[in-house]
Amino acid sequence: MLYRQDPPGFFVEAGGQSGLHAAGWAFVGWGTQFLDADCDGEPDLVVANGHVDDFAPREASITCDRSFFATPAAAGSSSFWRVTPVRTSPASTWGAGWRRLDWNRDGKMDFAVSNIGDRASLVTNRSQRVVHFLNVKLHARLTARDAIGTVVEVVGGHPSLSKQLVAGDGYMASNERLLNFGLGDASGVTELR
Repeated sequence: MLYRQDPPGFFVEAGGQSGLHAAGWAFVGWGTQFLDADCDGEPDLVVANGHVDDFAPREASITCDRSFFATPAAAGSSSFWRVTPVRTSPASTWGAGWRRLDWNRDGKMDFAVSNIGDRASLVTNRSQRVVHFLNVKLHARLTARDAIGTVVEVVGGHPSLSKQLVAGDGYMASNERLLNFGLGDASGVTELR
């Protein structure tokens, strides 16, 4: 399900018209988060699909994948298209939570998926497009160290981008305490607030 806020302030279910229903309807989307996979400044959606249990006979083939959805290039569009799914473990394993991190410090956000009944998987982002990024790591001096709740705005190059550092990141997961801003073709920013 995708709930989009309409102008009067109500939330409407928009999963069908956005293209998200078809790929995940048969599963439970345990881990669902946005990340900017190609650092173009537009959020992409990653869903770890699974189920509460494996009810198929042991000899049956179960297909389950980690779905990745990208936003279209048209600014302001609210539809997604499905990118080739990432298979992170054997087909009989169900995906559950996932966490966002930049483990190799290349600016392209990677993620780790916890799998039910199997070991976790680390998925490395190998996007080919070379673009710019800014990673912001906050350390509070007068409040709690991780600065949870802080809003950071990046001005310059791309239209202004803002993100809030949160602690409740997804199902049974906590992201790396890092705000990643994809800058697209802009080589820098003029202001960080």
